[in-house]
Amino acid sequence: MRYNSKQVWSIVHFLVLSLVSSAFSNSNSGATTSDWNSTIVKFLPGFPGALPFVLETGYIGVWEEQVQLFYYFFESEQNPETDPLLIWFSGGPGCSGFTDLIFGHIGPLYFNYSGLHYNYTTSSFVVDEPSLESNPYSWTKVANIIFIDSPVGAGFSYATTPISKSLQPSDTMTSTQAYEFLKKWLMVHPKFSRNPVYIVGISYTGKVTPSLTWQIVNGNEAGSGSRINLQGYILGNPLTEWYLDDQAPVDYARRISLLSDELYEAIKVSCDGDYRINIVHANAQCSKNLEAAMNLCNPIVNDYVLDPKCVDSSPEMWCRDHDHNDISHKWANNVQVQAALHIRKGTISRWFRCRGRSKGDVYDYNMDIYSSIPYHQNLTTRPLRALIFSGDQDMIVPYTSTFKWIKNKLNIVPIVDWRPWFVNSQVAGYVTDYSNGSYNLTFTTIKGAGHVAPEYKPRESFAMFQRWIAFRPLS
Repeated sequence: MRYNSKQVWSIVHFLVLSLVSSAFSNSNSGATTSDWNSTIVKFLPGFPGALPFVLETGYIGVWEEQVQLFYYFFESEQNPETDPLLIWFSGGPGCSGFTDLIFGHIGPLYFNYSGLHYNYTTSSFVVDEPSLESNPYSWTKVANIIFIDSPVGAGFSYATTPISKSLQPSDTMTSTQAYEFLKKWLMVHPKFSRNPVYIVGISYTGKVTPSLTWQIVNGNEAGSGSRINLQGYILGNPLTEWYLDDQAPVDYARRISLLSDELYEAIKVSCDGDYRINIVHANAQCSKNLEAAMNLCNPIVNDYVLDPKCVDSSPEMWCRDHDHNDISHKWANNVQVQAALHIRKGTISRWFRCRGRSKGDVYDYNMDIYSSIPYHQNLTTRPLRALIFSGDQDMIVPYTSTFKWIKNKLNIVPIVDWRPWFVNSQVAGYVTDYSNGSYNLTFTTIKGAGHVAPEYKPRESFAMFQRWIAFRPLS
């Protein structure tokens, strides 16, 4: 029997959908492809009225369906059929994509903090049911974004079998599972298969993102499965290499006047260029000088050197990280919120924004990528784009250390050197563009921002992304 091209395509399309349906219906949770049509979120507790954008939530089973990775997918508010598709990883390690979606001002919603009330009897803040507002600087205005709860244990992601050594979250496992996630996600969302894809990693996932990007490059070149239209990657305040990042705060502290000239020069001489505070130096004078530097920096908040140092909030002082946890846990553990997000009942006992960092946590995270620089070096051999940005008030991963490895470790040269860029006629940061002919990298600071930049400067961060993704220069 002969078939015309239209009949052949119909048969192929049916077989693909059948295979996908089979894969998901075999999972322990009984998910099938029919579920994908019922996960559009129309309303969310805390937001007045219907959501003015397209939000889909769901799970993708990886690792032989033993791991169910939850995601929030926002369609671009501009041209979803052609706009870039961003796959977003929050830091931690072990933090839900909800972190940057809401607190990082990347998604179209953010919390209204007016629901915080101080209880003088208990000397603590009481959190009302948090309310949500529209974010005018959402990156979804020009891009489709998938926010992943990755690795397993983060947010609403869960394991269908007891956590064992083979399921223990790690850098390499996160990368491998994310690659499987993306291939499956595109299979059940074929209309986005041709969109330009960018992998995005924030903070700690500066380790994972280059690894995942390189896996996709290798998979595309090997022809293993459908080709992903990878165009590049984006990193924000990225952790990169333990050696560099552990000693970076000394140079940065000197630059922002936390250390005296005399102490800094003494450290340079006695430590012979190795400023790692968390190791034992053979030179006793070096250790003594580094301890003095640490004592000077201890009163400062490393995430954002301009924030007040605090552990708990009080009427006089708002603690950013403390209140992030209180508000997000209050909202995400609400049964009405979980129903609206289509969370599978009984899959988690309690929602946690970040997992795997507390002593005794069953999701103990294995940090097994020492340095992501070799992945960057490999990626410079391919025709890709990269955007790396840093808040210039961040002492956890100072922009100075990121700038250093870009200049010294990668086979690229500056094509347009360090210069200011502007938003509303004001300096928003300083940018340098690099290239080696086919690979192009933009590195920029965001003035006045901390760790991670968009939380502190959402307008400037959106302007940066909007220009870069449209292939426009920042300056």
